[in-house]
Amino acid sequence: MSPELNATVGHLIDSHRLPVHYAYQFGKFIVPLANRLACAPGPRIIGIQGSQGSGKSTLADFLKAVLEIEHSLSVEVVSLDDFYLSKFQRSNLASTVHPLLQTRGVPGTHDTNLMISVFDRFKQSKSFTLPSFDKSIDDLKLKTDWRTVESQPDLLIFEGWCVGASPQHESELFRPINDLEQIQDADKKWRRYVNQTLSDDYAEAFAKIDELVVLEVPSFKCVYRWRSEQEQKLIARLKEAGQSTASTMTVPQLKHFIQHYQRLTQHCLTTLPTVADHVLGIDEDHRFVSLKSAADKETH
Repeated sequence: MSPELNATVGHLIDSHRLPVHYAYQFGKFIVPLANRLACAPGPRIIGIQGSQGSGKSTLADFLKAVLEIEHSLSVEVVSLDDFYLSKFQRSNLASTVHPLLQTRGVPGTHDTNLMISVFDRFKQSKSFTLPSFDKSIDDLKLKTDWRTVESQPDLLIFEGWCVGASPQHESELFRPINDLEQIQDADKKWRRYVNQTLSDDYAEAFAKIDELVVLEVPSFKCVYRWRSEQEQKLIARLKEAGQSTASTMTVPQLKHFIQHYQRLTQHCLTTLPTVADHVLGIDEDHRFVSLKSAADKETH
């Protein structure tokens, strides 16, 4: 690696509060993945999917560093989370469709029209504006804080927990999979609405992805522990910035929150690794253990 990339990697490891072994993992798995992504000409959208806490945003930052420094490509990164509907818009959905749609996260709680517009403008080499969501206040930032990209990037990395997800078959929706569905969605209206949006607007948006990278986790059991670690990092960052942590989640709140994601997370675990262009395997200790591409190449 070049001295510039070495320095950038060190900075990213510190800023993401990662263990020192990540530097080795970076060279063994992320650099080869970036090299494969750099092969085709742009403009291209690279999707990154993984469960909550699996490290999607971290992977996006490290890929951006390699692609820009080692391959001289221009890369922008946007999260599915930044396309959340505002708190007011979700309140309207909660009133008119189902109360569970007040909680951000599942398909149906994002601005898919904006998502599709951004992707289209990027593909057409036009300027585009990236939205920004503030999780500490559970609402969109002011539009004056959104960032406009004037120059044409080569790659747009789009990361999110259900990026590339397909709808489930109607028969799969019948049985509740946790207490939240059993108690708060007894009539299945919420999960049916979520599933329908995956068939419609989300399918149109995800079809614009040129290559899909999936972070394959061992099981849904890892999600709570990793998401809890993610919440602690958020709290630490807010404290360092002198900001309030009042909107962060307690343990019971986090356990309830994750139940909103369980159905589709488990669905993605069984479906997306078989259709992804690249799959990064992760073990229970949150370490990369394999890299598989559609070309059937693998690094152990």
